[in-house]
Formats: sequence, structure tokens, C-alpha cells
Amino acid sequence: RAIRRAIRRNSLSLLVPSAGERNYHIFYHMLAGASLDEKKQYKLLSSTSAYTYTKGTSFADGIDDAVEWTSVRHKLEVLGFTESDQQQMFRLFSAVLAIGNITFKPGAAADTHQVDGKDALALAAELLQVETASHMPCTRPHTPDPTLDPRSCRWRRRPSRPS
Repeated sequence: RAIRRAIRRNSLSLLVPSAGERNYHIFYHMLAGASLDEKKQYKLLSSTSAYTYTKGTSFADGIDDAVEWTSVRHKLEVLGFTESDQQQMFRLFSAVLAIGNITFKPGAAADTHQVDGKDALALAAELLQVETASHMPCTRPHTPDPTLDPRSCRWRRRPSRPS
């Protein structure tokens, strides 16, 4: 019961941080401290205000996010994470930020929704190295439409590319 409550609380904090609080600090560290090359590599948008998950309070007293980014990178090296491991991790963090920007609109069929604007979806798919279907209507889990092909809602893994 306590574990479920903790998971629920952490899941909600990813979506909507409490007033005056920030989301997970790594997002802010990465956005403030990543070099231009890293920002390009991880397809980072211009600022914290460009992401749903980091809108609102972007500064925390006593925390220099750029310095913390350097510290995180160093600590990961000390812990034995390879450069490739770190790149995959940071690409995943960037994908989470992109996923937060995906919005939906009602679909043509009852109880379906479609992605509203494909930019965030395409960015998340690219960062996760998966392909998206060109048209992805999805039903709500509790009211599945038996005429809808469930494969149209899934992402397919793209062949690996060298990092």
C-alpha cells in the first residue's frame, strides 16, 4: 500500500509539480548545463518553458543547474557509466521531456484520440529510436474498439544506428 502511494505521488509529480516546486532536478540540470553539442545531440528545446514538465518554477535557491550538470556527469563517470551509457540515459531524459509535450484530440471514431500536432511525438520517437505509424488512433483501454487494429497504436523499434 505504501509503495503504491509513493508510486502514485511520484507519477503525479512528474506531470504537475506542486506550486513553487520544480520537477525532477536532472531536467533542469540538463537544460541549463548541456553544451551546444549535447543540446543538439539530445534534441533539447530552447528552455525550461518549452516543456510541459518544466514550466513554472525553473530556479531553486542555492542550486546552480549548470554546475550540477557537470557534477552529475562526473559522478556517473566515477560510478563506472560509460559515455555510451550516459548518452542513452540523457537521450531517455530528453525523450521524457518530449513525451510530456504530446497532446491529444478526439479521434473520428467514438472513444478514440489522435495525437494533436506530431512534432513532440516525432521528437520522442526519434530519441527513443522507434518508428511511429503515420496514423495512430488509439482507444481508451476501458472501451476498446474491436474494429481498430491495435498494432496501429504501437511503436516499432528502428534498427540500431551507431552512436
